Amino acid sequence: DISIEIVTEIMCSGVANCVLKNNLVKLPFVIERAFSEFKEQKKRFLDENQLRESELFKDSILNSVTASIVVINAEGIIKNTNRSWHRFEVSNSVEAQHNKSIYAIYQSLNVQQGIIENMQTAALSITKGDLDYFYFDVHIVNEQDSKWYAVRMNKIKDQPWVVLSQTNITQRKNAENLSRSNEE
Repeated sequence: DISIEIVTEIMCSGVANCVLKNNLVKLPFVIERAFSEFKEQKKRFLDENQLRESELFKDSILNSVTASIVVINAEGIIKNTNRSWHRFEVSNSVEAQHNKSIYAIYQSLNVQQGIIENMQTAALSITKGDLDYFYFDVHIVNEQDSKWYAVRMNKIKDQPWVVLSQTNITQRKNAENLSRSNEE
C-alpha cells in the first residue's frame, strides 16, 4: 500500500523532475532516496512522539507523589522539580530564579550551614558513585511556623544527577518531642 502521503513525498523529492526531463535512468535512485527520507522522517516523528509520551508519563508520576522532588546536578543546580516542590517554594516565599541552587534555597530558609555543607559533599560523592544515598532531617523555621523535613538524596542511574526527596515529618517530630517532655 502506497499512501497519498508517500506519493506526495516522492513527487516532491524529484521524481516529477526526472519524468518531466525524461531522465528515467535516475528515477529508481530518486524513488529509493525518497522512500528512505520518508522512512527517516516517519521514524523521527515516532521517536519524538514516544519522547513526548515518556515525558508526560514521568511528569505524571513525579506529580502524583506527596514528597517534594528535586533533581539536581553535582553543583546543586536544580534541573527538574515536581508540583509538591513548587508548593514548598511558594509556601516558604522562595523567589523564582533561573538556574537556582538547592543550597541557596536552603540557605535562604536558614537551614544550618553544616547541613548545607554536608549536602554539597554528599551530592558530589553520590554523582561520583562513592556514596549510594544521603539521608538527613532539616528544620525550617519561618515567620508563620516551624517544620521538619526528612530529606533523602539518591543517584539517578547512569546520570550525573541526584534526586532529592523531601517529606514533611513535623507531626512525627512534634510527637517525639511531646513523648520526651512527658518522660521528664
